[in-house]
Amino acid sequence: MIRRKLFHITTFGCRTNQADTAALREDFFQACFDETDDPGQAHVVVVNSCTVTHRSDQQVRQVVRRLRRHNPEARLLVTGCYAQRDPQAVASIPGVSAVVGNSHKDHLVQIVEKASVNPAGFRELAPIYRDSFDGFRVLAAGSARHTGGRTRPFVKIQDGCDAHCTYCIIPLVRGPGRSLPPDQAVEQVQRLVASGFREVVLTGIHLGTYGRHLNPPFPLHRLLTRLLEIEGLGQLRLSSIEPMELSRTVIRMAEKSQGKI
Repeated sequence: MIRRKLFHITTFGCRTNQADTAALREDFFQACFDETDDPGQAHVVVVNSCTVTHRSDQQVRQVVRRLRRHNPEARLLVTGCYAQRDPQAVASIPGVSAVVGNSHKDHLVQIVEKASVNPAGFRELAPIYRDSFDGFRVLAAGSARHTGGRTRPFVKIQDGCDAHCTYCIIPLVRGPGRSLPPDQAVEQVQRLVASGFREVVLTGIHLGTYGRHLNPPFPLHRLLTRLLEIEGLGQLRLSSIEPMELSRTVIRMAEKSQGKI
């Protein structure tokens, strides 16, 4: 019997990062990996990082070092916002196998598989997979059927931000605002409901701006209307929507939805 390889993911930060982890988990399963709660048993360990504060960066570095001491044989990859903001700092941590920024997070499992075929793919100095977000305006779909034990799966329908507030690092590490096409969003929620979930959480960095950059634009209330028509869906949650982006139409929909929103 061939033993399947094991992966482990440690996640920092926001619900959008948690949604990204769910998509990574699905990618690993499709690549014939099994998940383990014990990083000491994993062949591949992934740290999905946050960088909101200096304290967040410090915590990521501490956890990466601890994971390396606990399992020196594993391929240890760091992805997420810290990896996007300061990849050189992450690559300099002893034992890091590769640094995968948010711009390349969708390709992380492919990077792992490539390195497995060619062991030289992970060198002593960790390679960096990172780029700018130039030209990104449509969000790629990421499955979330495997939730890591959560009863409320996250569906990321939006990412990035165009506000460029002076105090905020998000546009740099997450890129410009972009949205998941509505047909793909509906398909993801339908799959989750078909898998037995009755409650779904819609998440994003700037959720209220959903659909502005689609061609043609497709506002959030139109997406909610379509999602509420899915048979078997019990409740649809909106994760952290800004008051200034919460339209009266969405407020009225929530009022009339009898608790479904």
